Amino acid sequence: MHKQQLRAGNDVINILTSEDMENMPLESRMQFRVNFYNLNKILQDEKLKELVDDIGTDSWKEVASHFEDRTDVQCLHRWQKVLNPELVKGPWTKEVRRQTFRNK
Repeated sequence: MHKQQLRAGNDVINILTSEDMENMPLESRMQFRVNFYNLNKILQDEKLKELVDDIGTDSWKEVASHFEDRTDVQCLHRWQKVLNPELVKGPWTKEVRRQTFRNK
């Protein structure tokens, strides 16, 4: 069934033909599409991180020029809301909550 393989680091990705896809059960085809979407998102996120390391965060148009289907605003948003390692994720601490609501 798998005629070609692509290596990405330690991972091996099987390349499927359209004939392979037609012979798969529907549920497997649907799972394959979901996995491909997730893989593509992971690869784009890694590319965005590398570009931010190289270019910085002052020129989102230049960063976006390295993607076929992403705008500068989309790249900025993905970095600021998801990928930036300086983001603090999770519940607020009691101290942060106290400071935030004391100032209102």
